[in-house]
Amino acid sequence: MQTLSLSRSQARSVPGAHLLLAGSGPEEDRLKALAVESPGVQLLGRLDEIAPLLAAADVVAIPSRQEGQGIVALEAMAARRPVVATCVGGLVETIQEGETGLLVPAEDPRSFGEALAALLADPHRRRRMGEAGRARVTPYTLERMIQRLETLYQEIAARR
Repeated sequence: MQTLSLSRSQARSVPGAHLLLAGSGPEEDRLKALAVESPGVQLLGRLDEIAPLLAAADVVAIPSRQEGQGIVALEAMAARRPVVATCVGGLVETIQEGETGLLVPAEDPRSFGEALAALLADPHRRRRMGEAGRARVTPYTLERMIQRLETLYQEIAARR
């Protein structure tokens, strides 16, 4: 399990930052113990609905060691939130480095903390990346997919 933290100098560059961790797993007890010692860190456990959490976030962190599709990244981008994630699996294809978020090497907490601190300290860049992320996922909304299927069915029906 990778532990995320900001160095003292990084934490000073973003005073008042809070880290909210959603999810559960085998490292949960260890993380809870670490969170007690870390002001501004809160473990939320498993959540059925993440939209309110995304709405409250300035940056979405995905420190995966492996990742299939990167659904959380897509959800964050749909919510206009920039993403800091590791260069693994589908995240590499989902996130456009420097445009919709930042990609860092896996198993590198220092680089991850630096990327988080950089985005937390730059609201203009966060906003720009959030808008770019939203534009990237817009073609994949349910409404657009339904519209494309309807058009396809109409074209097929017209041929017969």
